[in-house]
Amino acid sequence: MWFDDPAQYRKQIISDIRVRHAKAVDAEVIATACPYCLSMLIAAGNLDGTAVNDIAELVLEASE
Repeated sequence: MWFDDPAQYRKQIISDIRVRHAKAVDAEVIATACPYCLSMLIAAGNLDGTAVNDIAELVLEASE
């Protein structure tokens, strides 16, 4: 249930796939509203300077 369906992604960790997607577009921040996703993205360990934030954190930061 935690993996994408296409055959090319089977047996790969979804957080690694998402981090690769973010890096491909030079994203500075990956935003999520899911606590599970937040912890898995942070645990991916291949962020190389890309931040991972909860959407609530980004809204708070923007409102200050």
